[in-house]
Amino acid sequence: GAGALGTLFAHRAIVVGYEPVLVTRVPDVTRPADMIRPPEKQRVVTLEDGDVRMTHTFPTEAANAKRPITHLFIATKSYDVLSAIDSVVDRFTRDTRVAVISNGLGYHEAVNQRIPSHRLVAGTTTAGCKLLSSSASDGQLTQRYGVAGAGVTLFGAWQTPLSAGASAIPSWLTPFIDGPWPCEWRDDIHPALLMKLAVNAVINPCTALNDVANGALAEPPWQEQAEQATREVTQILKAAKQTLVADTLASTIDRVIADTAHNTSSMLADIRAKRPTEHEAILGYLLEQLGPATDAPLLTSWLSLLRQRSRDLAL
Repeated sequence: GAGALGTLFAHRAIVVGYEPVLVTRVPDVTRPADMIRPPEKQRVVTLEDGDVRMTHTFPTEAANAKRPITHLFIATKSYDVLSAIDSVVDRFTRDTRVAVISNGLGYHEAVNQRIPSHRLVAGTTTAGCKLLSSSASDGQLTQRYGVAGAGVTLFGAWQTPLSAGASAIPSWLTPFIDGPWPCEWRDDIHPALLMKLAVNAVINPCTALNDVANGALAEPPWQEQAEQATREVTQILKAAKQTLVADTLASTIDRVIADTAHNTSSMLADIRAKRPTEHEAILGYLLEQLGPATDAPLLTSWLSLLRQRSRDLAL
């Protein structure tokens, strides 16, 4: 998942001493563009963070390469997570370690079952990054990304250990935790994942369907929609007995809107680029998988609109 977020974390991996390899899709010989494009051998990426510029050259390899994978970091869109891990699962060993930092919920347990150790690390981040330019020549992809915010990154074990003291930070992840950016290990990552999903369920579809920046949700006419969506999500969380997340959701959403006022949500960016959106892992999970059915007319209408858009894209 070497897009904006994956590239940001690949840069961070180099900073703390890893030697990351970017895993690319297997070329589709039925696509004319893939037939004429030479295989990507390396990617030269410049990351711009204010006045700071970092350029790194990353080796790349296709998902169907033969070399065993010791550590895998997944940063794809949520709807690609399972197909991404299935494309490399033959390269796992019994000691392979996997972390996933994609949006939404509903796929983590399936990923965990595909890992021989069943020790998936789940993560969530508020870091932001966007593509500024990209060009390809002779097997090299050259890109520029701009950091939209360092954010806070949280990691934790997806399958909470049963024994006391068993939730120590994995040694291979320690450099990330101790890196020069806000990053923490949580003994129970699930509330953080659910809070990120709940915030996304309000901000992402509201900004995407109305074509506005995050900060617009703090002012009329979009403020009313955001507040109604927040009430509906809170009601769903309470019905599912997720009171800890429910009780702090409204204040968290207000803070995120203020902190990211000038940002474009990932869902709005996807709509503008005519890409699929992550509505199923966010709204779909919240409305249909989290708990008992709850009346949520605005969220339901948003999900219906996004599903119709998805069907239209597929035509």
